[in-house]
Amino acid sequence: MLLNARTDVSHLSCEELLRLDYKDIEANGVVVAIPGVHMTLSEYIEMCGGGRGMAGLFTDFMAARDVDVMLALTMEAPPAKLGRGPAKPGMRGVITFSRAGSRAAFWAGALLREALEECPENLPETLAERVNFANQRIATEGFGIKFEPVPGGYMHVSAAKVTSHRPRPPPTSPPTHHNYDTTTNSSHARISLITGAERAL
Repeated sequence: MLLNARTDVSHLSCEELLRLDYKDIEANGVVVAIPGVHMTLSEYIEMCGGGRGMAGLFTDFMAARDVDVMLALTMEAPPAKLGRGPAKPGMRGVITFSRAGSRAAFWAGALLREALEECPENLPETLAERVNFANQRIATEGFGIKFEPVPGGYMHVSAAKVTSHRPRPPPTSPPTHHNYDTTTNSSHARISLITGAERAL
């Protein structure tokens, strides 16, 4: 009962859900926000008023925080809700959104999606050795991510393997910011972005 009370987010708005479990990383001057949304992908899209409403929300949220790319992670869909959206058993939703009008944000978003889709080919050794990654064959099979574009050109969605067997209650600590120092080499930037994203997954 206590866990249910702590994870009840029915009273929160779409924007408050983004702030509830939020962290960001920075690589090569590009800031990537990684909010954990305590709701399934289809529920969150519906709550935001569809893809257009969610795009508007992300645009405002990112502008207020000077963020270039959003990587939002939603909860695993229970069996009763698997008929809607890209969700599959044991999968959670992933949303990427790049800041409009920025070439750097556009390419950073594309680089991040490519890196996540190609995992485990580029999975850092420190993550490949994680017990939950090994148990769920992520170190050998990847996250099962295949992004699909949402009309408009800036947003993409996918399903991804769930990397934890236990539900995590919303955090009580302030949002965190991680600065990953890299060179301008795109492969280094790619590793930095994928490391931060995969730690969140």
